[in-house]
Order: sequence, then structure tokens, then C-alpha cells
Amino acid sequence: MWAYIWRRLLFLPLLWLAVTLVTFALLQPLGAYQRLALFVDVDPESLAHVGGEDMARLIARHGLDDPFYVQYARWLGTVAHGNLGCLRLDPAGCV
Repeated sequence: MWAYIWRRLLFLPLLWLAVTLVTFALLQPLGAYQRLALFVDVDPESLAHVGGEDMARLIARHGLDDPFYVQYARWLGTVAHGNLGCLRLDPAGCV
């Protein structure tokens, strides 16, 4: 019985990595502009009025132009440090 429990507990980190990797990969087909709307606290339609140079600077600042594996590694690092992001409903209440 204890061996079964230990195997399951040792399997949890692998399962967590698999779920986060799939979830992260599902967001990648969105363009950089749509993913940028997840980072900034504005309506996505209002980003259409931002100039191309400013948009490129925002995308670079958030690292959305980096390859998938770099973005995922950066995100894993922030999660490992306890930064789970900010709640969209309460921008002041970061987890």
C-alpha cells in the first residue's frame, strides 16, 4: 500500500509538468497581439490603436517574441519562485 502511495506521489511532478506544458502549448497558436492582451490591463480592441513600434516594444518587453521553450522556461522559473501572476478581476491582488 505504501509503495503505491509513494509511486503516485513521485509521479505528481511529472504530471504537473505535462499539464502545464500542454496548457502553455495551447496558448501558442494565439498571435503575439492576443497573448499581449493577457499581459496588459486593457481591452484587446484598444491595442489596435497602438503604433507598430510601441506594440513591438511591448511584445519584446514581455518576451512574447522569444521561442516557445524560452517562454516556458521563464514561466516555470517565475512559478518556482512563487509568482503565480495577477488575477484579471483584481489587478492589485497578485498571488
